[in-house]
Amino acid sequence: MSFDDQFNTLLDDYAVRHVAAAYCDAANRLSAREAAATYAPEGRLSMMGRPEVHGREAVESMLAGTFARYDLVTQLTHSGLVRIDGNKAAARWLVTELQVALSGDRRFIIGRYEDELVRLDEGWRFARRVFTARYVGDADLSGGVVPDIPVLVDFEP
Repeated sequence: MSFDDQFNTLLDDYAVRHVAAAYCDAANRLSAREAAATYAPEGRLSMMGRPEVHGREAVESMLAGTFARYDLVTQLTHSGLVRIDGNKAAARWLVTELQVALSGDRRFIIGRYEDELVRLDEGWRFARRVFTARYVGDADLSGGVVPDIPVLVDFEP
């Protein structure tokens, strides 16, 4: 791989990480519009076993309904793996999230996003995101761990 190819791959890796960070930032500010803007026009989202939604507008609507239930969401994205393949990419991120509902209920979530991304004229965007929760409960981890499911994409070291 030439230096230029390596450099361009690094730029793409950075851009993919930026999309994930932009989504996280928007979620933390409860901005469904900005979170949905990280998706391709035909992007898909599936969260915690709910039916998958298709299209940026449907993603925004689903996120708006979800965010409307919360006073605070603090999502932290960790340990990202990214694989670039031309104008497509795959990524996997570990996520922790603290939530305070308008009702006053609080919960802690540990899970992962598995992403397919596509390069568009507007930049890299999510073509598909799948969020799988491994733990949902109190922050003291007393709620029990959900068995893991196989990952969607294997990443070789």
